[in-house]
Amino acid sequence: MAVQRASTTTILKVVIALLAVLIVALIVFAIVESVVNKGVDKPSYNILILGVDDVSSSTDVMMIAHVDEQKGTLSILQIPRDTYINKTVGGYKNISKANSMYAASLSYFKNTVGQGNNQARESALNDVTNQFTDALGVKVDFYVLVDTDAFVYIVDKIGGIEYDVPMDMDYDDDVQDLHIHLKAGKQKLTGDMAEQLIRYRSGYTKGDLDRMELRANFINEMVKQVMKNIPEDSLVQIATELYGSVVTNAKIGEMVDMIKSIYGVDSSKVSIATLSGSPVQNPETELWAYYAVNKAKAVEDINKYLNSDKDIKPEDFDKKGFFTSKETGDEYIDNYYNS
Repeated sequence: MAVQRASTTTILKVVIALLAVLIVALIVFAIVESVVNKGVDKPSYNILILGVDDVSSSTDVMMIAHVDEQKGTLSILQIPRDTYINKTVGGYKNISKANSMYAASLSYFKNTVGQGNNQARESALNDVTNQFTDALGVKVDFYVLVDTDAFVYIVDKIGGIEYDVPMDMDYDDDVQDLHIHLKAGKQKLTGDMAEQLIRYRSGYTKGDLDRMELRANFINEMVKQVMKNIPEDSLVQIATELYGSVVTNAKIGEMVDMIKSIYGVDSSKVSIATLSGSPVQNPETELWAYYAVNKAKAVEDINKYLNSDKDIKPEDFDKKGFFTSKETGDEYIDNYYNS
């Protein structure tokens, strides 16, 4: 049974979800073994991880984590929020970006099908999971939807994170009550400071791609320091406090097995990458609205990061054209997709 996420009135902490889920979903669910009924019965599996905006229900943070118990590896493939998707192929009406899939599906199941909040949420998560399974050509076994409020708590709970901030970061937004003031250099970040680091959006040469690179670097450091500073048997209290902040289709036994697998991974065998592609410019409007997937390189990503079995072939990837512009007329998307 899926765990229902507690409601929150705080303003969105969008990108915090990526970090929170690594800690919350893959670490703090180490409940004592006596409650385990059944664990993960697969040597490798994929977990779709989504960080949701409570106001718009968009998922500006999306990634798939691949755990390979036999190889002792953890791989994470990030999916950029602006990734172009084909609304016709996906069965959506008015969206063309991956971060809007969950919101569109949630609205459909609530307002058109008439499902209640909990059932609609589960249906929407199943839809997004199935869409990525079909498009990527590999099975996505579990999904996790994260309540973003857990991040600051986790960082403070483990005593902060040592990190080398790459530049001075200053930004104020009274509307969001967002105030970022960090100095460059190596320092111990509190939960509030870590939140500022991840939410900062200005000053990057390559925009969101640079932010994702910083996010990946910070995750690596955070995972290392969490594994070092928090033993498995000390996580029960944290798990109890944060259990209601995640929606997942994984059973408690499966979550325990996941955390044991994660703790068994040497930090040198943790890899984080982004699904290959590039921001593309619409030649008519000159806007850079979308991140287009490159098919050939994406197939390499799938085989390297999400697949422990026989390599998928190019014809196995995106059979329906989910990442293409067929029937939509956006030829510049396909030009890059097939390049």
